[in-house]
Amino acid sequence: MPGGLRIESEENNGISALMSNMLTKGTKSKTAGQIALFFDSRGTVLHAYSGNNAFGLSMKALSQDFNESIGILFDCISSPSFDKNEFQKEKERVLAALRDEKDDIFAVSARALKETLFKVNPFKFQPQGTEESVDSLTRKEVADFYRRNFNPGNMVISVFGDVKTEDAVKKIEACFRGLKTTNRDILKEKVPAEPVFKETREMTKMAAKEQAVVMLGFLGPTIHDKDRYVFDIINSVLSGEKGRLFTEIREKGAMAYTTGSYTVEGIESGYFLAYAATSQKNLGRVKSKILEQIRLLCKKPLNEKELAQAKEELIGREKMGLQTETSLSFVASVDELYGLGFDDYTRYEANVRAVSALDVLKAANKYLNTEGFASVSILPEK
Repeated sequence: MPGGLRIESEENNGISALMSNMLTKGTKSKTAGQIALFFDSRGTVLHAYSGNNAFGLSMKALSQDFNESIGILFDCISSPSFDKNEFQKEKERVLAALRDEKDDIFAVSARALKETLFKVNPFKFQPQGTEESVDSLTRKEVADFYRRNFNPGNMVISVFGDVKTEDAVKKIEACFRGLKTTNRDILKEKVPAEPVFKETREMTKMAAKEQAVVMLGFLGPTIHDKDRYVFDIINSVLSGEKGRLFTEIREKGAMAYTTGSYTVEGIESGYFLAYAATSQKNLGRVKSKILEQIRLLCKKPLNEKELAQAKEELIGREKMGLQTETSLSFVASVDELYGLGFDDYTRYEANVRAVSALDVLKAANKYLNTEGFASVSILPEK
């Protein structure tokens, strides 16, 4: 269902993740222990998730247990109890994870980068929230958040595996038919897109680590923008052991422990970032090298060999990533939810193959403006 960071505020950041985790921690008819015992005894996995734009439940079960497992899944999604004791335990677990995150220099960097790059779009928030925002959340606030945003009319259910379609549909309809829907469509509610900016936003933080990290971020394409396939190409060219960043900064320059990039699409705004872990003395040179490679993408088209290699890598990685029923089910459901169509993944290869060197050059110049980006440096504490 639609949700996640997209419907959070600075005050309640983390509420969607906390709420989704509580869906498996007890219902009006079953305790958290009874739910866990049911799934554990059958080798079934029930997982709650909350991301940038959606939240939900994922279940993996044996075909023979499908009908009974769907019944429990329905109970979890439709009538969570938000048990007081379970809520406190889950809240403490999240707070402990957030404290541990402070020891992960890349997590600290990525958090700071998002806060620097985004000022109005919800991408500025963190999936698990902050210690302050999570600590302030009450059981009532989380339960009310669920009631406001739970609308079966916006729900997508996908099933992959060794089950008969008609049997699966019959069982799901029997469970979910009676749920009341509302006219609210969260995905159509106005959320601000991040405006393009023409300055360098910089942030420097200290960490109790020996190494330093530099991370550069740029606004990127949305989920519905065809340029997202172009950015997959750009990411493939820059990252990985054969990528330009690794070759120029680590292999040739011996200036970084690790380096790479990744791209994230959103409904209103997306972003692209490149990073490197290095020493404090090399941080300035490494940052210059990253910018140099980004400027090169804006000036010179990819040669056909590099473009072809990037395409083959992406297509191969996509096929590998969709080899399980779990991954297929997740991708199909979120693509359907976002309006791309449940079978959008079947068009990925064709969309990637259609990208030209000129497309890459145009997209790089459109998004990778080295006069308007976010820069984060994490330095070792003295």
